[in-house]
Amino acid sequence: MANADQRVGDLTRLVQHVQFWSNGGPTDFGNLVLVCNDCHHSIHDHDWRVAQDPDTRRWRTKPPPDPFPDDGVDSARLDQRNPVLRR
Repeated sequence: MANADQRVGDLTRLVQHVQFWSNGGPTDFGNLVLVCNDCHHSIHDHDWRVAQDPDTRRWRTKPPPDPFPDDGVDSARLDQRNPVLRR
């Protein structure tokens, strides 16, 4: 599950592409994770993303980066850019 610490009574999970299929993401198991309905809508409706923790290798949902962070932004790092401004 993308957010394993989330406690949800409903056992329904949706399959989510890590890299969207519409953006060229593969349809194999390595690019798929299970997410709850709320996380699925956050990903598609609010630009959240699925990311794997490099230490634990667990999948998490993450909100989009703050387009106006207080401590500045390194525009060379794609993961810190606002998705709307990445074009």
